[in-house]
Amino acid sequence: FASAAQYFEPANPKSKVDVTVVNFINAIETLNFNVVTGKEQDFIGIDYYNGWRLKVHFGFSRIIEDIKIEWIKDENPENLYKLIKKFSHLNVPIVITENGIDDKEDGKRAQFILTHLKMVSKAIEEGANVIGYMYWSLTDNWEWEGFDSYYGLIEVDRQTMERRVRNSAYVYAEVIKNHQKRWQTKYKEGLG
Repeated sequence: FASAAQYFEPANPKSKVDVTVVNFINAIETLNFNVVTGKEQDFIGIDYYNGWRLKVHFGFSRIIEDIKIEWIKDENPENLYKLIKKFSHLNVPIVITENGIDDKEDGKRAQFILTHLKMVSKAIEEGANVIGYMYWSLTDNWEWEGFDSYYGLIEVDRQTMERRVRNSAYVYAEVIKNHQKRWQTKYKEGLG
């Protein structure tokens, strides 16, 4: 089971309305995970891109009360950590099945990967059973907006279909290589 899980926080933590709405939404999302997870699930897949801060607005017209929820995009990498912790209690291994950034110029992607992997590592150090992380995506691809998204570690020229490896791919490869070396050393030491 994989889901585009979200992490929600109130825009104003002192607002009882904002806090109540966030608690309700988080409870519904956790309930959805509880219903579909269980002993038959090998892992929970989390697709995560950003969190949300919610602000409830009230307005009045002559006929009805107008209530609107403002969704404020929150790109703090710590939200991924909080999301992992949110689902750790289900005692099912977690795989980050999607985590990426739309970055045509490749100016933010390397930092995005590094900061998000740091949050995954922090959750693991605190006992979260995260067994995998996959950056989204290998190549630029069709997204909900069409071909105007640039999530890929590899750039695709839509006219010629030529591929070019972006610099952030080399950063990600280095992280994987270094992590593998640390894991192999730890594993060998564990064997005594």
